[in-house]
Amino acid sequence: LVRSANLLVERLREWYALHAPEATRAVTDAKALADLVATHGDRANVMAALKQADAATTSLGSDLDPADIAVLQGFAGALQAIHASWAALEARVAILMETVAPYVASVVGPTIGARLIALSGGLSQLATWPAGTVQLLGAETALFRHLKEGTKPPKHGILFQHPLVHLAPPWQRGATARALALAAATGAKADAFTKNDLRVFLKAQLDSDLARVQARKMPVRTDRPGSRYPPSRGPPRRFDGPARGPPRSFD
Repeated sequence: LVRSANLLVERLREWYALHAPEATRAVTDAKALADLVATHGDRANVMAALKQADAATTSLGSDLDPADIAVLQGFAGALQAIHASWAALEARVAILMETVAPYVASVVGPTIGARLIALSGGLSQLATWPAGTVQLLGAETALFRHLKEGTKPPKHGILFQHPLVHLAPPWQRGATARALALAAATGAKADAFTKNDLRVFLKAQLDSDLARVQARKMPVRTDRPGSRYPPSRGPPRRFDGPARGPPRSFD
């Protein structure tokens, strides 16, 4: 559903921008844009709904045939239906996670928790895995590329979708994902085996770990004064110019 919604909203923006580019720039939310186009359709009505009626007369977009507007509204209605299904599915998953794995859901949220369970093959399987494995769930392709080709190892999998991870500074994302994975792995063990209510303990542990991670400052490279990037691996390489033999003489 997420992939379908992202594809449809991209096409809707491209298509409706031919008619009202000001509206597509003013509305950044995909659901709001679908609702506007499906409900109002024509550029004048949409801009009036946005309280920018004057922009309709000076718009850079071209006029569309009423039949094309009707097709656009139907397309936006399909996107509305996908968003409605998305919301209904998330609501159902939230209810089920409160029964199946409430402690995992209390740490990473019901949707990400359900995806962790699905990727691991079941709650009992997730409960037997260490935090490092939970941290990389969903990043198997990058992990195998690292093992095979020696590329940089991944720092997180689907945990990147959690706001604490993807809103964190780049140098803190790996440690933040590890703290979440540790709490989620502990919660999965309680959900699958002991049934002990660990919500208070998990929240205190996660808050403590995140406070320690957020106290980290941006690392500075020692081989390049003033650089704001993490330190490189090994000493800096010396550049002696292109190795193409002696310079040619133009005498």
